[in-house]
Amino acid sequence: MDPVMIIAAFVVVILFIIILLVRYEKKRTLAIEEKAKLRGYSFTAKSGTDPLPDAQNIRLFKLGHSRRLFNMLQKNTDTGFEWIFDYQYIIGHGRNRQTHRQTVFLFHSSRLNLPYFEVRPEYFFHKIGKAFGYQDINFEQYPEFSKKYLLKGREPAAIQNMFTQEVVSFFEREKRICAESGGQTLIVFYAGKRVSPETLFEKLEIVQRLVYTLSRHSDFK
Repeated sequence: MDPVMIIAAFVVVILFIIILLVRYEKKRTLAIEEKAKLRGYSFTAKSGTDPLPDAQNIRLFKLGHSRRLFNMLQKNTDTGFEWIFDYQYIIGHGRNRQTHRQTVFLFHSSRLNLPYFEVRPEYFFHKIGKAFGYQDINFEQYPEFSKKYLLKGREPAAIQNMFTQEVVSFFEREKRICAESGGQTLIVFYAGKRVSPETLFEKLEIVQRLVYTLSRHSDFK
């Protein structure tokens, strides 16, 4: 086959894939906007790199480069505000670049007074890292949680007090869920996964239960 024809066919395939991706993103944006209006949230399709609350304390917002927020829903509450948005960042450059995307549920509330912590699924390389001093706060009384999740933070004692059986049970029920806190801000997301528009508010209700639970145990000084 003529090399020119091969190149032309390759270009056509790439263009077709790009068109499909663009259409998918437009469809996703429209669906989320419709859901936002029904629930009383304001909506912004492209939010650029808006300042994020307590960003200096939250690991996710410091990863990679070319960070971007889009499909943002915003709503004020009695004690602060809620944001829901698609978040994207890139690690590496050129052929080694990897784009990471997830839906982030962000809560900023005066009722939250949380120690800095990260909790996320624990994988094999985390277990290896612990042999070299990688931090992981474990609980003898919650062996299943300690097996499945990596928990770390600056104030281990305060974190252990906050992770009551109710909080631990939440993480044991939910798969691949991650959370990070910094002061009055809490974010929850599913690592490397965007939530579909159809299940967005179903997931929000699940996450709101965690926020409510943590606010009742938010006595960190």
